[in-house]
Amino acid sequence: MFDIFLKDDMNKLLKKKSIVFMGDSNIRALYKDFLCLLHQTQFISQHILRNKMEHTVFGDKLVFHGRQSNGRNYREEREATFNRTKVSFFFLTRVFDDYVKSVLKKLTYKLHPDVIIINCCLWDITRWGCDGVEKYKKNLKLLMKEFKKYVPDCLVIWITAPPIACDVKGGFLVKELQFLKYALRFHVVEANHYARKIVVENGFDVLDSHYHLKMQIHRRSNDGVHWLPPAIRYVTNLLLTHISLAWNVPLPHRYESVNLEKYLSLATEDNSIGANKSKKKEITKITFEDSSVANSCGKIQSARVERNQNNSKSQRASPLCHKVKKNETIHAHMSRIQKEERLKRIHRWHQPNIGDSPEKGTLHSPLQSVSVNRYDSSSSINNEQMKQFLWMGHFNLVITIFLLLSTPTKYLCLLITLIIMHLVILEAIPTILQKTLNLILEIMCKILDL
Repeated sequence: MFDIFLKDDMNKLLKKKSIVFMGDSNIRALYKDFLCLLHQTQFISQHILRNKMEHTVFGDKLVFHGRQSNGRNYREEREATFNRTKVSFFFLTRVFDDYVKSVLKKLTYKLHPDVIIINCCLWDITRWGCDGVEKYKKNLKLLMKEFKKYVPDCLVIWITAPPIACDVKGGFLVKELQFLKYALRFHVVEANHYARKIVVENGFDVLDSHYHLKMQIHRRSNDGVHWLPPAIRYVTNLLLTHISLAWNVPLPHRYESVNLEKYLSLATEDNSIGANKSKKKEITKITFEDSSVANSCGKIQSARVERNQNNSKSQRASPLCHKVKKNETIHAHMSRIQKEERLKRIHRWHQPNIGDSPEKGTLHSPLQSVSVNRYDSSSSINNEQMKQFLWMGHFNLVITIFLLLSTPTKYLCLLITLIIMHLVILEAIPTILQKTLNLILEIMCKILDL
């Protein structure tokens, strides 16, 4: 879900705005790509992305820096101003500490940011000791509290850590930590999941770059951590699209996407909760400055209305048909819808135990019937084999007794009686012959004087 922004679009969107980037080298790459797109509509070069602590890039300046190393005390602060747009960057090796707190105070009293784009994950879970993960969880909660304290009106966007390779070669992973590199990608997934939960609970926005870059692995660098310029520009367009939707700014509409239109309508519906209290399920129209864009959006809107009318009788509803609760954010609305749909799927595919009668209105997985049939067929085969073994064993036993016994009359009757009783106990004889066998048993008992 993104749109394509050019130089003029970005300058118009971020005019008189202050954008702050806080994070590791991947966030620094986004900062440089922002500056590149402010100056020209071209991809940034890979050489510029690899450099660090240079004195100037695209007209910015290195405000503060520490010693150039791979240590935890690495510091780099950059700042640029272009067409009354301020862009700043602060390198972080920890999601929250005294340095981050000082940066937030500086942002409050000097920069007054409109957007803060932040991520810090890899350094926290690898370079801060054996309890680095637990400290990361606590520091993340502290960071959210500080955001509410210092920048309550700022648009804070947490970017999840992108997917990393199996064999990484980043500067943060020193020789003493090489044993972590094969399991680190799974730790990143868990850290992203936890961070998303905490950020959304505190009312801030999340951009899941890990999800969007999963299908862009071929655009990842050889070190397994950083990314090539096309992938960086892809995330930049995602960020600009997110900012435009948050500020209710019309999109350029250079890329047609069904998901983009769907969530765009959802965002406008969420913003108009207080104004429209009618019970009708209508899709709000979006006006644009360009008449051609407005006409195309009108066609899409009319087609969507016809599609909703045709599918009004269906049980499965799209996210647009869900009622939005009062004072509910977009993140809370989407999470509630996903939870309801997940519960519905669990109920529909609930598999009862074998032997239970299916309830009305419940659907069962086709695998259940296959497994039940397989179970029944195996049990029937086992019963048939048991019957064959029993009959063959009894037949051999009868022949042996006939050969060994000299007076077979009573012994034969006793043997037949035992065989019939054994078969009746094992239920190996059909029910039709049971009455006949009972009569035979009575006769045998009279012969044997039992």
